Amino acid sequence: MKRINKDFLIHRGDAYLGDDRIEIKKQGDYTQHKLTFVVKADKVLTSDRLVEKMNTLAGGSDDGIEATLDADGYTTFAISLECTDTQDLTLPGYYYDLVAEDADDSTKSVTIASGNLRNEYDVQSPFDGLDLPDTAERLLPILASNFEDQEIIKVEVVNGVKTYVGTDLFDGVFQLDANGDLMPVEQPLTSMYYELDDNGDIQPR
Repeated sequence: MKRINKDFLIHRGDAYLGDDRIEIKKQGDYTQHKLTFVVKADKVLTSDRLVEKMNTLAGGSDDGIEATLDADGYTTFAISLECTDTQDLTLPGYYYDLVAEDADDSTKSVTIASGNLRNEYDVQSPFDGLDLPDTAERLLPILASNFEDQEIIKVEVVNGVKTYVGTDLFDGVFQLDANGDLMPVEQPLTSMYYELDDNGDIQPR
């Protein structure tokens, strides 16, 4: 089966909905397949999925991917992008693919289309004024709604890179161990503020 090679140009932070959705057309009936559209910064096996859209059969919704069959036997895949899908993308270009999987047999999976997703930068954004690192692939904002009341995160410069080094929770303190895992610190919670000592351990301030 011949895979479709097609590139798209998007404007960062814009919504592509309704008649503006990204469309791919291929011969054959794929309306009863599980469909997944993924955008990544590279083609590395384990890299993050920065955008992922699935149809209802794949666990998403037809608002993400809608597949319709025309009278000539071609399936049109209409893929929606919300503003939040692309507003924090920082690279000029990404890769995408669209995969169809037989709803009854997961071993029957085929790539319908793949190509480049070119990212045209916007001027104004929700993140104006933030100092984003040059090495960032996308900006992942920390939302207050993701944390409990009186919860504090700790950020320090480690080996020249600013990173998260611990979290002060209501019922305890956590820090990264040598393997990069978040582990509880066995000490009473006597203060809401902590700092790193010379060994890189979190201690009460």
